[in-house]
Amino acid sequence: MKKNNKKGTLSMELVATTIVLLILILVVTLLVTNTTSRFKREIQDCTAHNGLCESGSECSKGQKSSFYVCYDEEEKKTDEICCVGQCLEAGGECQPRCNTGQREIPATECQQGTRCCVNE
Repeated sequence: MKKNNKKGTLSMELVATTIVLLILILVVTLLVTNTTSRFKREIQDCTAHNGLCESGSECSKGQKSSFYVCYDEEEKKTDEICCVGQCLEAGGECQPRCNTGQREIPATECQQGTRCCVNE
């Protein structure tokens, strides 16, 4: 006659459930960590904020150094500095004349004969 060993069966089910839950927690943690670091990179990315990455210690005339970070093609930080001008920072463009639906804002980085135009 075969005896039912319920204690042994319960323990094996508990171990299997625990292993599955630990794997699930690990996967969720990895997904959240990866998403968070990608989000952080997007917030810090110089070019995402209309900035220009320049080598050296100072930005071109009329531009200010920003706290944004420059990345290379492999998405690694570089030693370049991020320069965001008043026009670029406002989402504008230096043009000879502002088009309909645009307005001019003061910006020092636009060359002579051009003005900073932003969409209204």
